[in-house]
This record gives sequence, C-alpha cells and structure tokens, in this order.
Amino acid sequence: QVRTNTDPSFCQNWGEANSDMLDERLKGNAEAAVVAPTPSHSIEEDVEDAQFPGSRSHLREHTTKVLIRLSLQRHQGTLDFMTGFLEHANVDVRWAALGVLHAHADRNDTRAMALALARLDDPEADVRLAALAALQHIAGRHNEAVVMAVAERVCDSTAHVRHAAAETLVVLCQPGDPNLLKRMLQLLEHPQSDVRSTAAEVLCLVAQGDDAQSVTMLEARLSNSNPDTRHAAARALVRMAARGGGSAAINAFGRVLEDPVSAIRRVAVRALAELMEPAHPSIYAVVASCMNHSDTGVRRAAVESLGELASKDGNAHVAAVQLGVMLKDSSAGVRRTAVEMLRKLATKGGNAKACMLLRTCLQHEDAVVRQAAELQQPILTW
Repeated sequence: QVRTNTDPSFCQNWGEANSDMLDERLKGNAEAAVVAPTPSHSIEEDVEDAQFPGSRSHLREHTTKVLIRLSLQRHQGTLDFMTGFLEHANVDVRWAALGVLHAHADRNDTRAMALALARLDDPEADVRLAALAALQHIAGRHNEAVVMAVAERVCDSTAHVRHAAAETLVVLCQPGDPNLLKRMLQLLEHPQSDVRSTAAEVLCLVAQGDDAQSVTMLEARLSNSNPDTRHAAARALVRMAARGGGSAAINAFGRVLEDPVSAIRRVAVRALAELMEPAHPSIYAVVASCMNHSDTGVRRAAVESLGELASKDGNAHVAAVQLGVMLKDSSAGVRRTAVEMLRKLATKGGNAKACMLLRTCLQHEDAVVRQAAELQQPILTW
C-alpha cells in the first residue's frame, strides 16, 4: 500500500511503494504490475474522475496505478508524458506522478532532475517530500545545482520537509561542501528557531570534526549580537568537537563557555548529553573542566553530560569517581544531580563503584545528598 504519512521516514520509503508495483513491469508482466479493472473510458479521464469516499490513500493508490498503466503504454516517452501530471491541479496526481518519475528515471537524468526540482516549491508538503525522495534516487552525488536547491528546503515551513531536506543533503552532497556550509551558516541567523536548528544539524553532518575552516566560520558566529544565532552555533560546535575531537573545535567550545548569556553556556554543555554516538575521548577533559566553572548551571549541565556520556561509552568507573567529587559541590542542585547520575551509571552499566558511592550517600553528612540517595532505595537493594 502506498504510504501517505508525512513523517521523516516518508522520504526514504516513498519510492519503494511505487517501485514495488513496477517490479513486475520489469519482468514483462503488465497484468501483475497493476491489479485494477480496465477503465471503460480513456485512461486520462480515469485520473480525472477518480473518486473514493474513504481515505486519501485510496485515491493515491488508484492514481498511482493508473499512471503506471499509462507509463507502461508509453514507456519511451514517459518523462514527456508525466510532465502534465506533475503540474496537475490535484495534489494526489502530482504525488503519484513523482512516484512514477522516481521509478522510471535513470541516475543523473537531467530532464528527470529538472522535473523533480520544479516540485520542491509545490504548495503541498506531501509533494515536496516526494520530490526530495525522487532526487535522492535520481541525482548523483556532488551535483551542486541540486544540492543548493535542496538546501533551500531547510527553510521549509513544514518540519518533516526540513528534516527530509537535511537527510537528502547528507546523501547527495560532498563532505565539506563549501557552498553548502556557507548557506547553512547564513541560516544560523534565520529568525525561526527550527530553521536554525536544522541548519546546525546539517552543518554537523556535512562538516568534518577536524575541519578547521568550518570551525572558524562557526566560531565567528559566537560573536553575533543575536543570542539565538550564538546558541545554534554553539550546539553545532559541540557536536563537531565531540565527534571529531579536532583541537580547533575543542578550543572553540571553550569559548562558548565564556558567552555572556548563561543559558547558552548551559545548553552548550548539556548538548553533549544528546550525542547519539560515543564521544571522542578528548571531550571528557572538556567536561571535567566544566565541573570547575563558576556558573552553577554549567557545573550541573556538566554532571548531567558526564553521566549520559559514560553510560553510553562504558567509561562508568572513571565517571563515577568524578561524580563522587561533585557530591561536595557548593550547589545543592549540583550535588543532587550527581546522585541522580550515579544511579544512571549503576542501573545502565551495573557499575560497582557507582553502587558503592550511592550506598555511602545514605550516611552522607549533607542532607540533600542523603535525601537524593534515599530516593534510589530500589537500586541499593541489589
């Protein structure tokens, strides 16, 4: 069944729905390719007259099948023939036509790419998503014109389209593409926070951790007068530093900790906890330095990040020792967070050092630490 959900997986799965129906065509079995009654009037009118009282998926499935039958009959001129349907007033027809384009077009077919690119500005988000999926299949890597056109969808008004554009850019662009990086850096100053966030994500995925030029351009945004732009740049630098461990990125991260806005300092450190992959070993030294920061929020964020990173990377013993030191921090909030992170290490990693420290917290001289430890009683009964 043809999927109609506009979720992030739509872009990568979209072409499979219509391509599956074309598998039989490749075997020369047209009847098996389209299991639908032959229309009593012209096939073109069948597209126009399709009416289903239920879900839109029925109409889309029907329209797709009709267009496939059309393409079977006119295989040699499929692209020319599909042009009219790609511009059809009905969104379902445009959506289905992109699926046929996706399935029929050869890699690097310039005409097919032009047809798909034209639909990136379609008023319907579903069609824009289908166009991105088609471009992933049709366009070859390093096609600068396609990459820059897709880059503009990072500003799309629909979140699913923005995310699909980011995925498409990673597939199609050359790592470290200077023009793409320049455009994403510009979008860090976009007035919409979601656009800034997506641009920062693309920056991290496209730039390499030891790419000094990209780091320099990001670092320049740390002086921007807009705190939101500094925030986006800081998050991008954190991810680059944690992933690649390049000295330039790590040094730039140190500058983030000097930002005059406390929220930016805290968010930058807390972003380390959001990493979905093991951090570079050198990033632990950065986290450790944050535990001595004068800003209580930074210290607390560092404790949270250390616990999260260690539970993913398996460096629980060393982290437990550092968390034990933070039990003496001057801030009650930091001490309480340290106990919570010890629990995380004890439960996720079964770390003996963390379990031992949790037990000693029950007799700790500080009431805040004792109370936080008492909440972990189910853990301490192991």
